[in-house]
Amino acid sequence: MIQERRISPRFSLQMPIKLMLPGTDLKIPGTTRDIAAGGIFIYADAPLFLNEEIDLLLNLPFQSSISPIRVACHAKILRLEQDTMSGKKGIAVAIQKFDFLTDDSLEEIESAFRD
Repeated sequence: MIQERRISPRFSLQMPIKLMLPGTDLKIPGTTRDIAAGGIFIYADAPLFLNEEIDLLLNLPFQSSISPIRVACHAKILRLEQDTMSGKKGIAVAIQKFDFLTDDSLEEIESAFRD
């Protein structure tokens, strides 16, 4: 029997997400499959490797807000898989840090992860 290792509930949420590889100008569109407080599972056709760190940009829907909440995340790739039926590439990431954004500037996204 496989033991569940997640410490927070995971919610099915399919929405667009953008992956950005640090140190490059590469921005890759993807779609979330599910999301939790500590991680996200993403479908994206991206040249990624296990344990690589990436930045993510997503717009979370929020019922009480006029517009979606923009979130930038810095994450580490925990697992890569490919769905044998659909051929989709799946990426499981652990969120290491995140920040809420107030405008569309790339500078704000990049500065969100500087120490």
